[in-house]
Amino acid sequence: DHRDLHSFPTRRSSDLISSGESSKIIFEIMNEGNEIAYNVIPSVAEISGMKHLHISPSILVEQIQPGNGVKYTATVTAGKRIKTGTATFRLAVTDTRGQMYDQKEFTLNTAR
Repeated sequence: DHRDLHSFPTRRSSDLISSGESSKIIFEIMNEGNEIAYNVIPSVAEISGMKHLHISPSILVEQIQPGNGVKYTATVTAGKRIKTGTATFRLAVTDTRGQMYDQKEFTLNTAR
């Protein structure tokens, strides 16, 4: 049961991502429950429709012990044709069946 998994954004390398640049999004997933959490998938997705952003693939964390956490880093790269505006990202914690246990959203400014 993963109801006790929570994500905590720890830092972004910048609040602006420009054409051709890469930025890192780092967040921590904590198991605040009493049981081992198995097959945890941290993910980052752009949800506002901003095109020309590439996000590194998710990973599978085989297990997180109770009271422990893992840090996950995703790399976001802006393509040369990105528009100036804002992009909204969702940090999420899911399992291998796609069940979502926690999510946070934030925005970054984009510049061509």
